[in-house]
Amino acid sequence: MIRSAVSVTAALFVLPPIVGYAQQEAQHTTESPRTAAAVRVGDAPASQPRQSPEVLAVREGLAMALDSVVSPKAIPTPPTGTWGIVSEGTGGGGIFRDANSEAEAWLGSSSTGVTGYGNISGGYFQSSTGSGLSRIGWGDWGIAVVGNYTGAFIADADGSGFAWIGYDRPSGSDKGGSPNAGEYGVYVGGSRAGGYFEDTDQEGYAYLAAQSIGVWGYGSTGGGYFKDTTSSGEAYVGVGHVGILAYGLAGGGSFEDSDGSGYANVGMGNRGIAAGGEEVGGYFEDSDGSGYARVAVNNTGISAFGTSMGGFFNDLDSASFAEVASSTYKIHGSGEVAFVQNHPY
Repeated sequence: MIRSAVSVTAALFVLPPIVGYAQQEAQHTTESPRTAAAVRVGDAPASQPRQSPEVLAVREGLAMALDSVVSPKAIPTPPTGTWGIVSEGTGGGGIFRDANSEAEAWLGSSSTGVTGYGNISGGYFQSSTGSGLSRIGWGDWGIAVVGNYTGAFIADADGSGFAWIGYDRPSGSDKGGSPNAGEYGVYVGGSRAGGYFEDTDQEGYAYLAAQSIGVWGYGSTGGGYFKDTTSSGEAYVGVGHVGILAYGLAGGGSFEDSDGSGYANVGMGNRGIAAGGEEVGGYFEDSDGSGYARVAVNNTGISAFGTSMGGFFNDLDSASFAEVASSTYKIHGSGEVAFVQNHPY
């Protein structure tokens, strides 16, 4: 039934409820291109539409999947005005096919607005006033899009999540840091996080740009893994009960403040820690006691402090020990006392 809101001029044909093919299958194969391309109004179809594997996939597989997650919406009333063609049919609103049988489109078929097929692509769209264009169902690509500003822009209805794909971002428009203008493969944003990624058959997932954190990573093996593909350095982050587990031929880790006044190399060569600083090479403190020590401070090897004593030394082989700066003693301990002047070592 034609909606009452649509007015059709006397110069147009009002199609009956049963609208046939743009051309019948038999005519399509036997008549000349000019004759076969003629539109026949009111003819019943000679055969059912072709049921290729692509048609079945679109109609049955994809439609069922989408119907399970998308709530049906009422079809809006068309704008009032003059229309070239208004058609209805039990199989669909219309079928359009070129004379060489290289392209075909079904309009208003089943629950799909437009279903298109072609030897090059299923559909082609281009802005008449801009650079944007897209091909749908092109070769082995689902969709290929091009535009001078961006390839595609996708957003939810309230604007809380968006994604630019193939984005040439203008200068001076980035948040924080220096204006990182230039080309981005994907530029995304959201009210909860910039992006969410998950391995559906494993246990790893990650949030990108979530709250004030660049990356939140989770996984049963580790929260994150990083490796230099041209060298030996690699690191696991948040693995087991260890914060960072790092490896490398030069060292496990290297830490340095931004002005270079203090640094520490961990697991470097045959040394556990090699550290240096303008004030002291190393500083150690008992957080719930009074003891602390400075190592390599000015011209002193070790400077140690504590309310019980400055230092404690014990020979595990002989059980001899010595307490240094303990109570009123310079040195207090067990074993013989031996002082050698000008010792060669």
